[in-house]
Amino acid sequence: MGVALFGRIREVLGRREMEVEVDLEKARVRNILYKIVEINRKAESIIFTKSMRRRDDIKILVNGRPIELLSSLDTSLEEGAELCIFTAVGVG
Repeated sequence: MGVALFGRIREVLGRREMEVEVDLEKARVRNILYKIVEINRKAESIIFTKSMRRRDDIKILVNGRPIELLSSLDTSLEEGAELCIFTAVGVG
């Protein structure tokens, strides 16, 4: 599944997009986030707090809709879904 990255996560991971292998029957936003961290541990502190809760300053869209309007981290992802992760660019 393709994931578009924006902001700090793009800077840290050094890419605009990444491909994440996931079983479509278990494809949930939460699982994709865990896979991203598994692929690159640098993403953990950007996506999650120390207690592994999603950070408040990260915005996630599925097919252009905020996950808060769907099923949050439990939002199912179908084949061809567009997942975008937005993080703050920097602290100033």
